[in-house]
Amino acid sequence: MEYSAKEVMNFLNINRETLRHYENMGLIHPRIDDKTHYRYYTDFDIETIAECRKYRSADFSIKEIDKIKHIDSLSQYVSILEQKQKYYKKQSLYFYKLIHKNNETLDKLHSIINHSHLISIEELEECYLFPASYDFKHFFEDKDKYLNFTSTVHEDFAFTDFSLLIKKDDFINQKTNYIGGTSFSKDWIEFLNISVKHMIHVKKQKALSTIIIINEDFNINYSLFNPALQYIQDHHLVISGDIFATQIAKIHKNKNRYLKVWVPIQ
Repeated sequence: MEYSAKEVMNFLNINRETLRHYENMGLIHPRIDDKTHYRYYTDFDIETIAECRKYRSADFSIKEIDKIKHIDSLSQYVSILEQKQKYYKKQSLYFYKLIHKNNETLDKLHSIINHSHLISIEELEECYLFPASYDFKHFFEDKDKYLNFTSTVHEDFAFTDFSLLIKKDDFINQKTNYIGGTSFSKDWIEFLNISVKHMIHVKKQKALSTIIIINEDFNINYSLFNPALQYIQDHHLVISGDIFATQIAKIHKNKNRYLKVWVPIQ
């Protein structure tokens, strides 16, 4: 029995572009009427399309589906599924890690909304910064500032933080110099097996943490650090290292960036 393209689209709830795509890939072979140029599909074509949709839902590519269509033994089919199983396990671990990463960000955002994390003493997590720019002026003049973006593969980029590092002396003297770029925590470096050859190591250390809000152009106003500096003075603490900050969120409408800042202390 044969069916028109409209009937097949209704049966399987697909559009004409998808139907043609399967045809162009050689997965189905409709009969084309010489006079009307209408396409007619068999029950076997419909079954093939249904199988394609099943495999696509299971995250098989069209090329993988085409490979399945041309296997000639059960052992080949087993081999394809075993390879896919390895892929599923890898993706499962990847999304498990993403859930953890997203939870970290959510905790920071909730603390801002609830005003429960304005200033506190905590441990700065060990991380690595891939530098892109070294001061505000340099950022707009250096064409190579985005090289660290292309050096990070797509899957890894989800685990980066947009970060900056202010040298201790520059911070104390309120200079506008900073090192901006992207950073990974040590845990993500190990999980993703990323080379740290060209990165700046930020060691694990005790720090005063706070949240500051800056404008879109990353122009830092040191008055934003006054509450943190006052806390350090009141509690007789000493700044002991370079200041590190990561962007938690950017609100495009009002052009505000929310940064979590760690000031190493002793």
